[in-house]
Amino acid sequence: MPPPNNQSAQTPRPRNGLMIETVVNTAQGAATQASSMKSDQFDTTFGCDLAQILSPLQIKKKAKDVRTDLPSMREIGINESEFGNFASRTFEPGEGGVVPYAEDLDPYFFNSWNDDRDSVLADSDMNSVINKSDDDPDDPDLSVNKNTNINEVRTVGLRGPILVSGWGYDIGGKPVPAKKKEGDDSFKFSPKLGFDRAEWKTGPVDLLWDDERQVWAGGLPMLMGVATSDIEAPDDPTKPTTFTMEILRKRGETSTTETNGNGNGSSDDSSNGNGNGNGNGTGASDESPFQTLPGKPEEVTLSNFDPSLSQKIITKNREGDHDWEENPSLVWVLAIKMNYTWIPFYVGCPDECKAPEDCVALYKDDPEYAGQGGDEAKNWECEDGDCVFNPSGGDSGGSGSGGGGVIPAGTKTAGEDCASGECAPGLKCVNGVCVPDPQGYTVIN
Repeated sequence: MPPPNNQSAQTPRPRNGLMIETVVNTAQGAATQASSMKSDQFDTTFGCDLAQILSPLQIKKKAKDVRTDLPSMREIGINESEFGNFASRTFEPGEGGVVPYAEDLDPYFFNSWNDDRDSVLADSDMNSVINKSDDDPDDPDLSVNKNTNINEVRTVGLRGPILVSGWGYDIGGKPVPAKKKEGDDSFKFSPKLGFDRAEWKTGPVDLLWDDERQVWAGGLPMLMGVATSDIEAPDDPTKPTTFTMEILRKRGETSTTETNGNGNGSSDDSSNGNGNGNGNGTGASDESPFQTLPGKPEEVTLSNFDPSLSQKIITKNREGDHDWEENPSLVWVLAIKMNYTWIPFYVGCPDECKAPEDCVALYKDDPEYAGQGGDEAKNWECEDGDCVFNPSGGDSGGSGSGGGGVIPAGTKTAGEDCASGECAPGLKCVNGVCVPDPQGYTVIN
């Protein structure tokens, strides 16, 4: 039997003269074509049944009720370190996750898209899917419009691993397929791009299963924000400490802080005509391009595995609790979720102090300086933005090394190896060695 004369099942004839016949629409058609295939036809013929591309799956409004003997979307599990607004079908706002979960991407039963919290099925362009309704459980149907209060669908998804063959760019931003593997031509596409599919890159899509979120993820979740508690260094990587981070989201479609000069400019902005934001130009806004979500700010508890990483929380006023609008934390944090654990991969280290009083606010309750005058400004100095504990009289003032960037009063003499703040009064640390400081202070007893 000759192969089906199906023009839609054929790609255009490439310039090299080969005809590539692609997937036939049915398993029967594929079998028919294969049964009549000659050895010379095999070289240019490709096909499979749809079970190699598609897979059946069950989705229920209540995920806990799905059958475990069927491919199905299962119950999610919220990471206890997250406090956000995702997974709102299961959790109240502020008690859910901080990145989308399966129920936030459910194309049938997602219900956070309007104020009435209707299932997306209630007002969608879907027409047909095998479904069952709470109103008539004994009468499954194919029509979405006929049934009301649908609680289950039997649909079809893509079978994984997904195979892709095509052209694009590699992870280094270079074109693939390239004209050449080396040199300047490696930054140019192959001239055969449009017709020689043998040059296309072919392989499975590398998605990662997230068992908590019940999704196939395209990469590891990442967040940005500010630390809202002190970051303490652990004794070793097997015993991580924890700290909290407040999440910031992009405020609008643009990240610029420029605003229209019609009442939105800052009071000291002269570019708007009268300095009150009432001119006709464009002036700078004091609004951040990022903000927390309305209501309770999203928060994540991060684990610090790094014994070399410690940082006190430093707010804009150098005292008082963090408040994003009034007194924000200055400790910038980028976080990534690995092995189901949120960890920092970048932590900022802003200046601790502009004046000795800032040091008092930071360290007055630190047990390292209890009873040694840590609550008095006269015993602190600012050195390159770091707090240096230097009790009156110039003695060592305390034992051991201070935490969070604080260095006890210096005692090392000229010529000794040093770090910043370790040299005795009248000396300074230069290139790791204590040397006389012509501008050094005189100790007054």
